[in-house]
This record gives sequence, C-alpha cells and structure tokens, in this order.
Amino acid sequence: MRASKTQAVHLQILTWKNVTVLALVLGCSGAKPAMVPKAQAEKTLHELKKKPPIAQKEPAKCGAHILKGSKTSISKSPRANEDAERLAVRLTGELTAPDKAYDRIVADLGAIRAVYPEPGARGTFPYFATNGVILGLAPETVKEVEAGTYKGLDCLNDWYGGKVRSTMGSLDMIFIVFDALYHPKVIADAYASHPEVRLADANRMGGGGDDISLCNATLGGTHRYMFTRAWGDCPSGCINFEFKGYDVTPAGQVTPLETWQRNTSTGEYEAADWVTPGCFKKRWSAPPEKNPK
Repeated sequence: MRASKTQAVHLQILTWKNVTVLALVLGCSGAKPAMVPKAQAEKTLHELKKKPPIAQKEPAKCGAHILKGSKTSISKSPRANEDAERLAVRLTGELTAPDKAYDRIVADLGAIRAVYPEPGARGTFPYFATNGVILGLAPETVKEVEAGTYKGLDCLNDWYGGKVRSTMGSLDMIFIVFDALYHPKVIADAYASHPEVRLADANRMGGGGDDISLCNATLGGTHRYMFTRAWGDCPSGCINFEFKGYDVTPAGQVTPLETWQRNTSTGEYEAADWVTPGCFKKRWSAPPEKNPK
C-alpha cells in the first residue's frame, strides 16, 4: 500500500486554453484545476491581494483639546536667535517657530546687520511670543495648587512643559511658565480649553522700547522689516520713535527705505509711504486698516 503524503493546498490564478481559472492546487495530487468564471476568479484574487486599510493615527489630546505642535518642535525652543523666533511665531501663527520661517528670518536679520551694523533697534520688544500664561481658577482649586495636590493641569503641563511658578490666591490666579517661546493666543487657548480654567491669558510685557517688525503677511519673496528705535520714558511707554525700513530678498540683498520719526507728545505723525499695517501689528489683534496720520 502506498503511503499517504501531506498535501500543500493553495490558490492560483491560471490561464489554461485561453480561459482564466481559479485553481485549487493540491501538491502531488495531479488533480486538474477546478474551473470558476473569470470575473469571480479576478474578484477572489483582488480580495487576496487587498491590504487592510491603514488606521489613521488619532491626534494627541488632553480631554477634548487637540494638543498643538509636537514634542520635536517644542524641544527646539527657545532658539539661539530670539528676535527671529519671535518674528517667526508672529508671522506664521503656529505654536512655535517653524524651521523654514525661523531660518529665513535669521538670514534676513544677519544680512541687514552685515551691511548696517546699527540698523536702528537693539532687538524685538517682547510684545509677541510668550513663555507664560495666567490662569483664573476656582478658589478651592487654587488652594489645591498651593498644596501641591491638584492634578488637573498635568496633561497640558506635560505636553507644553508648563510649571507653576506662583499663585495669587487673592485674585484666584496662578502663573504657569515654560522654557519655550509660544504664540500667545495659541498657548492661552490651549489652557482655556480646560473645563476648570475660568480665565487664560498670555503673560507679556507692557510699555515700549526698541522693536523689530516683519511687515509681511506671509513667508516668502522679499521681506520688509521695520526697525524701531525708542527713547524718552521707556519702558513705561516711550515718547520718541525713529523708524528705519529694510527690504531683504531671498538672496540676501538689502535695500534701505526712508527713515521717519514720531513724537507721541504731539499726537500726530506722517508715516513713510513704505509702511504697511503689518508693520504695526504687535500682538494678535488685527492691524489697523490704514496708517495713522
């Protein structure tokens, strides 16, 4: 008696005498393939080859809040050039300065200072980009924060790197600080999304002083910068301002623009023709529709 063998079973699509068939092949059996209609055979092959759909990765969340930025982008802040970082955050509206915007602005500022070592401002005034938020909480919640027992902000703080710096129990407020520089509205909105936060606002400096503005609405092409030198009662608000403008091409060619001045004690001034509303945008509010006169 012939010993039986274990037979391998598999499916194949074959063309036999110009007929497409689905063959159930039995190893060593010598059996003829079983015929099925061509359409059914092709459908079966398609099902066999079809890959399962790739599951979409769920965005990271704290409760209902979709976390902004990424651990990689957050870890890059603060950057070496704080002026460029602040301007990039303001221009793009993102949580942190994107690499492309930051690198371009670093190159622009370097090109300006290479030709004009004293361009008219020592640096950006910290109107924009923040490393802290002020939160309003219920009185009992503030007491828990002071006691070190409150865990409600742990998820947000873990992602954004927040630490409680101090509390102000008389106003039911706490102060959260970060190592990174963030877009003030984006980070304030992130904490405002927490159901136990009654108020959230970016911590920022008031008054006035030297400043640099990037007047463009978007990244790319020729960038226009306004360097503001301020003096007289600074940083309380400053009285005198001198504005110098520079256009910088992507290749780093710098063109100086007309210098103009303003004295706030008179209440009137005539801006140079090259000034656009974006040159005056300091926080996240909309810029004026036209230049003040």
